[in-house]
Amino acid sequence: MKGSLVFNLFMLAIPAYFVWSCFGYAPTARYIPLIVGIPVLVLQVWVIVQERFPSASRAYDVSILDLGGGQGAAPAAEHSKRPADEGRRVIIIGGWLALYFVLFSLVGAYPATLGFILLFLLVSSRTTWRVALAMSIGTSIALWVLFGLIMKYQLYEGALFGGLVPPL
Repeated sequence: MKGSLVFNLFMLAIPAYFVWSCFGYAPTARYIPLIVGIPVLVLQVWVIVQERFPSASRAYDVSILDLGGGQGAAPAAEHSKRPADEGRRVIIIGGWLALYFVLFSLVGAYPATLGFILLFLLVSSRTTWRVALAMSIGTSIALWVLFGLIMKYQLYEGALFGGLVPPL
């Protein structure tokens, strides 16, 4: 069994757990885990199928980068070779995710999202300050409107601002 298959099965187990456990909630509390969990389950199964049977899914293997420049929809499999620094890239992305977790735990959802997106866009994608600031502010405002105003749900405040440390 390949290591990536084990990892993908683990990634499938996480949303499966949330979908399964949400049936113990009150009927109205099930909506969010189901709305998020079922599409994630479907997409993760698609990833596993693509990995297991690459020839069956080759027609869907198109990169958004291939669509620009007038070249049409060329299959990404022809262009993609595993880069030599793939392991380093995985570690870097893991570090970014760990940073977001630490920020989220310390300062809460809104400031962590703002700071993380700003840092990620500036450092990783090397965008300009204006674009990075606009994207991070826009995302934070969208989160606040969705959760704070529309759903009237208070997101985690952060340990530094009086929030309880989330259980792990």
